[in-house]
Amino acid sequence: MSKNIALHIYIIGLCYIILSGASCWLTVEMRATYNVIIYSIIILSFFRVKNKIKNSTGYVNLLIVVLCLSSYFTTNQINIILVNVLLFLSISTLFFIDTITQKYIMKRINTVYTILVLLSLIFYLFIYAGFPIPSLGYQVFNQYTFINHIFCLDSFNYPGKFVGFSLEPGYFSLLNVSFLMLNRFDLRKPCVYVYLLAVLLSYSLGGYVLAIIGWLIYSYFNTSTNKKKIKFMLIFFISISLIYEIASEWNKGHNMINEKILDRLEYDKEKGIVGNNRENVMAEAMFTAFFATDKIWFGIGSEGYLDKFSSIEGFDACSYKVFVVRYGLVYTIIFILAFTLYCIRRSPKNISLPVLAIYWLDFIQHGLPFASLFVPLLLFIETNKTCSIRLKSNKTQKFFNL
Repeated sequence: MSKNIALHIYIIGLCYIILSGASCWLTVEMRATYNVIIYSIIILSFFRVKNKIKNSTGYVNLLIVVLCLSSYFTTNQINIILVNVLLFLSISTLFFIDTITQKYIMKRINTVYTILVLLSLIFYLFIYAGFPIPSLGYQVFNQYTFINHIFCLDSFNYPGKFVGFSLEPGYFSLLNVSFLMLNRFDLRKPCVYVYLLAVLLSYSLGGYVLAIIGWLIYSYFNTSTNKKKIKFMLIFFISISLIYEIASEWNKGHNMINEKILDRLEYDKEKGIVGNNRENVMAEAMFTAFFATDKIWFGIGSEGYLDKFSSIEGFDACSYKVFVVRYGLVYTIIFILAFTLYCIRRSPKNISLPVLAIYWLDFIQHGLPFASLFVPLLLFIETNKTCSIRLKSNKTQKFFNL
């Protein structure tokens, strides 16, 4: 196999991982055996792609070990643990590829994803315009029901919302936010408008919040002077105020943005805001009781969580608390430290701080740190590395970028 073919097989494999992280309909029912084959092909392709395996660093090795360790908490089934270990090893190969190849991979993945989202948007507009388009018919997966139009799902769970090829608008919008970050929110790039429109039509509160915060923090740390930073902040708050007023008054408030986003931001005495639907009353009570036990330290695993929590009728939760119950407080702290250390040591603060902001905000919201945002943000960090190594000599100390 030529190196060029191996490289494109490797890129296709990473695209598969990215789509599976966003709960793409094509990946959610994939058998463990097929995933083992796919991840193994990615790893084998890596050994053909790399020119020379780069020396790793302590914080990168720590992150790889912590990622693979998470597989222990997933299940007691050896085959599923193997799938997860191979998944994280596949992702970890990114750390050992030279920067030029990493940037090529990033550009190709960005192009593929732009085409997929653009096709999905076209299908979405055709669906709601009433045009007949190809479909695989009515389908059901767990609690999700939809008409599968291949590139776009017409979801009965989220009527009117643009879910793309994902089962939920939240996962889809967050993936688009990560690609906005990957493209530095640069409005000179046509793909950025595609991702922005996808986030907008998802009507996902989480997607809106992360897109705004990510753009705000990235723009702030990449603005050169304090005068420009103040000007930027003023323009931002004026723009948000105008959007709020227009959406509130347009058609007397009867519009999608006001009803699905702004109304959810209203104050609620119990939940903080109306749109805070991360867990219901039953879930909150059960979490409170669990956190008072000694099991909080090491968790109960995914199967234990399924048996004692999510399988109970009326239970509904999706937040960082789910992760703590499954993985335990000890592993949660280790993972937070490992990923944060990796970001701040691997890239400058104008890159690492925006990445950490949207990553941990998503973690608080969904409790799924290995899904959706993960691989695109790793690509963003890896293609903007500025790891400094101090070399001591008799006369001078030099700093080099790896």
